[in-house]
Amino acid sequence: MLAHKADFNEAESVLREAYEHCQRLLGGTHPKVADVSYALSHVLTMLNRHDEAEELILDSLDVCLVSRGNRHPSFLRIIWKLAVLRVHQGRFEEASTIFEDVLPQIREAWGDDHPALAELILPASVLSTYTGEFSHAEVLAREALQLYDNHVNSGHPHQAAIMGGLAKALVGQNKNAEAEVVARKSKEIFDNSLPDHTAVQNSLDAHWWSPRNGARGAGFGENRG
Repeated sequence: MLAHKADFNEAESVLREAYEHCQRLLGGTHPKVADVSYALSHVLTMLNRHDEAEELILDSLDVCLVSRGNRHPSFLRIIWKLAVLRVHQGRFEEASTIFEDVLPQIREAWGDDHPALAELILPASVLSTYTGEFSHAEVLAREALQLYDNHVNSGHPHQAAIMGGLAKALVGQNKNAEAEVVARKSKEIFDNSLPDHTAVQNSLDAHWWSPRNGARGAGFGENRG
């Protein structure tokens, strides 16, 4: 899904229709209902409608727990989404607790080299940056980048987002020269892969990594509209 507000509004409309359709045909406790609810919660989170997103995430957890169990990858992914929401809400301590508890379970369920792991590691890295744990954030960001190198073609926009997180972590450790290189590479990938995307305007520029400005830039909780 694109990060334009109009795109998210359209996605919300489509997903709400699908959600109501699934509930009507399958019943509120069917696992597919949890899947659609999960997707809708992501859109609402991006629209900064956190209370609505939280309600859907908690409903998804209840349904998935009953239908799939608490060790199923879908259940773990929904818990992870709850942690991401807590980051958006500024509830960093709660988010950190969830990340610490769930990441080992995800590694056990999927393995350390699963391509989807990179997407899940990124918000944990961002949270570590927010809380000043820059060296830990760097380790997680580098792991996510390695996973993309292993499984995804170079130049993917998600790779650029991970590089943005890595640059922030490097700035926090005063590794400014390396941060500049990473930041410029991130912007180059965004420019080449999504030239008309709003993420390009919000992505890293020559000032992003500057010690004067600190580790600012694209991140959770910011309105990308």
